[in-house]
Amino acid sequence: MSTLQVENLIGPTSGSNANKVIIPSGQTLHAPGHVIQVQALSRVSTAKHHFSSTSTVILNDGVGSFEQTITPNFSNSKVVGYINLSGIAVTSSGNSIGFMLYRNGSYIQTIDNHFGYNADEDSDRHHLSYQFIDEPNSTSAVTYSIYIKPRTTGTIVIFDTHVSTPSLPTNNLILQEIAQ
Repeated sequence: MSTLQVENLIGPTSGSNANKVIIPSGQTLHAPGHVIQVQALSRVSTAKHHFSSTSTVILNDGVGSFEQTITPNFSNSKVVGYINLSGIAVTSSGNSIGFMLYRNGSYIQTIDNHFGYNADEDSDRHHLSYQFIDEPNSTSAVTYSIYIKPRTTGTIVIFDTHVSTPSLPTNNLILQEIAQ
């Protein structure tokens, strides 16, 4: 048996094998911590959306549900997510919004359970920025969704376009698969 020892090994920089090293058995190796893939939902706010129920509902930005799917290449990969939402307000003091993260339609964690309390739509807009780490233990498609729930009845405004073009904010749900 021979041993190959090198100081630096550079794989292809583009194509389907970019940043991968293929060993003779055909198995692809990824260094722990390496970003394997990125899936991103990125939309510009184009209209204000009102929610007036105390039910837990999936966040909809007017284009569709605020969710993104990733299909991990390895069952032991971690998924790191970044969430950015702008233009959030409640119409009266004493109301607040709960934001939750769901995986494949099931609750996995609370992002914030008291967002915007004592804020008033006439004077205040908020920005929510959140990061999470998940271990889906799967190589099947995994969909991450943002859900909301008002504390009490009253209107919640999300994706407000209070200031018009060219300063409309972009809202994001970015997912990265990280090798282990």
